[in-house]
Amino acid sequence: MSVSVDVTHNKIHGQDAGAETKSKIDSFLRTITLQGDLDDSQCARLLEIADLCPVQLSLERFNHIKTKLA
Repeated sequence: MSVSVDVTHNKIHGQDAGAETKSKIDSFLRTITLQGDLDDSQCARLLEIADLCPVQLSLERFNHIKTKLA
């Protein structure tokens, strides 16, 4: 099994991300690629774990983060 993560960064209007501010905020798109023999429940569990990463939790307080599975 292998895992790769790609992150892109943009500035977006806060209202576009559901924030209460009209100013621009940082937006991160995290693309996680899982390769190997994994079923859907295993992939879902790995995504749940990724969302509990301390770095993500810290960034999430002031930024917009979206995750997708490739």
